[in-house]
Amino acid sequence: MCYDTIGEVCKGHMKDHLDCGQCKNTVPGAWDKLSAACGSRPINNFHMCCHSYFPSPLTMAGSLVEVLVSTDGGDAHAAFCVEPQGTGNTSTCPTWAGGSATKPFNETAGTWFEVDILSSDGSSVTVDLSRLNGSAPVAVRYAWGTLDCCNRANGKKFISEPCDEACPITTAALIPANPFIARLGSDGKCACVPPQVC
Repeated sequence: MCYDTIGEVCKGHMKDHLDCGQCKNTVPGAWDKLSAACGSRPINNFHMCCHSYFPSPLTMAGSLVEVLVSTDGGDAHAAFCVEPQGTGNTSTCPTWAGGSATKPFNETAGTWFEVDILSSDGSSVTVDLSRLNGSAPVAVRYAWGTLDCCNRANGKKFISEPCDEACPITTAALIPANPFIARLGSDGKCACVPPQVC
C-alpha cells in the first residue's frame, strides 16, 4: 500500500530516490496520505519504498553457459581442459583432464564466450550462438555463481512483476545445477571427459 501511494502522491518527484524522499515535504498534504499508507514506521517504510523505485543495478555472478571457439586462427581443441595445471606458457593439461597425449595444451588457442540461453526443457537448453559470428564452438561449459539473481530491491518483484532476470539453472529444489564441461563432436553432440557421462 505504501509503495502504490508513493507512486500516486509523489508522481512528480521521481527523478531519483532523493527527489522521491523530498516529496513528503514539498507536495501539499502529501505526508498525511503517505504516513497513513506507510504503517507503524511511516518514515522508514516511506524511504525504503522510495528506494525500491530506484533499485541499484544488481551485480550478477549468475550462471554462465560458455562455448569455446578458436582465437586468431588457433586450434580451439588445444585450449580445452577440465583442469589446467600451472599458468601461462608452462600450463599443461593431463590426459585425465581431457588433454591429448599427442597434441600440446595451448590455452591461448581458444576463447570461452558467454552465450545466452534462449529456451530450456527438462533435459536440455538452446543457446544463442549469434555472438560467435559464424565461428564453430568446439566445447561447452556451464558453471554457477550467486543464486540470488532477482533484484529484491525492486518492490514490485514477485508482486506485480515477475523475476525475469537471467537466473542460474537450478533443480526443482532450487539447488544450483551441477557444473558441466564437455567437448563438442563433429556431430554437435557432447563428449565428456570420464568419469563424467554425457
